[in-house]
Amino acid sequence: MDPRVRASREDLEKQFALEMKIANALQQDASVIQEIRAFKARAGSDLAKKATDLLGGPEEEGRRPSRNKVSFLELNGLLARLEDVVDSADAAPTAQATAAVDEALGQLKSLLDEWHKLAP
Repeated sequence: MDPRVRASREDLEKQFALEMKIANALQQDASVIQEIRAFKARAGSDLAKKATDLLGGPEEEGRRPSRNKVSFLELNGLLARLEDVVDSADAAPTAQATAAVDEALGQLKSLLDEWHKLAP
C-alpha cells in the first residue's frame, strides 16, 4: 500500500465493495441496453415505443419519454459518474455517495422489472 494513503484497510475495502456494486450494475445495464436494441428491431410499433422509452437516449429522436423515470441510457451515465466519484480518492465512500449508489441501484431494479414485464 502507498504510504502516503491515510485510509485504513477497512475504508479501502468499503470503497472497493461499493465500486464492485457499481461495476456489476453497469454490466447489467449495458447488457439490457443491447437486449432492448435487439428487441426493438423485431417488435411491433407499440412494444418498440415502450422499449424506446425504457432505453432512452438518441433513439427517442428528440422526444421525451412517456414516463417520468430515468432510462437505461441515463442510468448508465449516472452509474459511470458515481464510479468516478467513489474512485476519486483513497478513502471510504461518503454517506452521500453511498446513498446515491443505493438510489441508482433501486432505479436499475425498477427499470429491470419494467423491462421483464415488457419482454419476458
